[in-house]
Amino acid sequence: MKSRVRSVVVSVVVLLAVAGCGPSETTESGPTPTSPGAAAGPTPTSPGAAAAARVTSLELGRSVKPDKTMSDATVAFKPGDTVYASIIMVGNAPTVAVKGRFTGADGKPIQESTQNLPVAGRAVTEFHVARSDGWPVGRYNFEVLLDGIPAGSKEFEVVEP
Repeated sequence: MKSRVRSVVVSVVVLLAVAGCGPSETTESGPTPTSPGAAAGPTPTSPGAAAAARVTSLELGRSVKPDKTMSDATVAFKPGDTVYASIIMVGNAPTVAVKGRFTGADGKPIQESTQNLPVAGRAVTEFHVARSDGWPVGRYNFEVLLDGIPAGSKEFEVVEP
């Protein structure tokens, strides 16, 4: 009886190990490792570092809380508004280059900047942009890249007050 139970336990362990070696899941933001060891190993400057972290939330709004999460999410802004982007990431990476890029509807850059951040479990950051002469009415886009790899984007619009 003990050998039969042992055989069943070994079979289950082998089955779980084989299932863990399957293909990666693919999300809208790109591939994410599914096995626990898949995130280990990239160096801060290696192209694989972004694979160790992923964006789980990207919100736009007019202000952020002290913890950098969004306090009033919206995608409709007035010409005089400052546009904030709050990004929540999960994973395990010693350093990820997080780039925030604001562009016009034509794809031309308005502003972009990069923050090099550690991601240990969960990390939150924000980017913002304001225009001293006001935003022209129209459509715009915010994109976030992790180590140069697109990780999410969100459109927003500036409307007449």
